[in-house]
Amino acid sequence: MLEDKYFWNYEKEPGKVLKNNYIKYTGSKPLVSIITSYYNSQEYMLQTINCVFNQTFPYWEWIIVDDGSTDNEAIKYLDEMKNIDQRIKIYHKENEGLAKGRDYAIKFATTNYILPLDADDLIEPTYIETLYWALETNKDAAWAFTNSLGFGKYIYLVDHDFDCEKMKTENQITATALIRKENILRQNGYSVAKRYVNEDWHLWLRMMASRRLSCTSNILWLLV
Repeated sequence: MLEDKYFWNYEKEPGKVLKNNYIKYTGSKPLVSIITSYYNSQEYMLQTINCVFNQTFPYWEWIIVDDGSTDNEAIKYLDEMKNIDQRIKIYHKENEGLAKGRDYAIKFATTNYILPLDADDLIEPTYIETLYWALETNKDAAWAFTNSLGFGKYIYLVDHDFDCEKMKTENQITATALIRKENILRQNGYSVAKRYVNEDWHLWLRMMASRRLSCTSNILWLLV
């Protein structure tokens, strides 16, 4: 069996350019809150910015938290971002790590949907639209996610159906999933464990453990 790399062109990364169909701010109320914990990440941000602006779904707010960056250029770059679009909101805090940065951002989220997006994450133009409607049309679903590709140093393809049992020993969900805010708040956020853990996986497991669940392909349902 040939490896996945023979079937995928990993050079076709989204966000390399800002598309001409960029939808500017219209004053509409946001429906999705993108959250980013940022630490000296200016070298990665341009492509991520393009990915967000290239979205077919314009009803977002982007909350970026500077988690105590030490590079003056990184801080300057971030402060200049807020002048690009009114939907971008910048906050600064002392360095406490990724989990705390995300939790801090969630405090300022004005919508019911949270989309964690790291500074080096890339998303396809229909990403937010697809996940938004997945949750809107499946009211009992706690979060929705998609398959993913790895670029750069680690090249990989994640393409599988969700398995609840496997989830106990192997994280099957990308960090960049769309999550109902109420489900994050019930777990008191990402939190910080006593020892290092995968913050995303830790949250998924706590959400699964706290409620009855059933699963379908690529959408995890948590039932009230």
